Amino acid sequence: MVAVDSSSVFKDTVLLAPEYYTRLKSVWEDLKSMDGLPNCDCGAVSACTCKVLKKIVDRDNKHMLIDFLMGINCKFESIRGQILAMDLVPTVNQVFAKIH
Repeated sequence: MVAVDSSSVFKDTVLLAPEYYTRLKSVWEDLKSMDGLPNCDCGAVSACTCKVLKKIVDRDNKHMLIDFLMGINCKFESIRGQILAMDLVPTVNQVFAKIH
């Protein structure tokens, strides 16, 4: 999935966290439909032991989390810093639930 520059997607717009999250999620869904994971035609993915598919999904989720955190209101700056410093990165949904 391509990373979204959330600061430019909604530039000149002040949004509350729920509206911002909803709009950004819509952008992510559009990008995913255009540039989703490729299909495996040989069946090797189901036998994969290195978990490459999970790594790709985790990477995409981390990019979405960073997009979301970088675009939220500056009043959440301390929460943003705490989340970015975590070893185990939460999902965007978990972070949204925490700030909402």
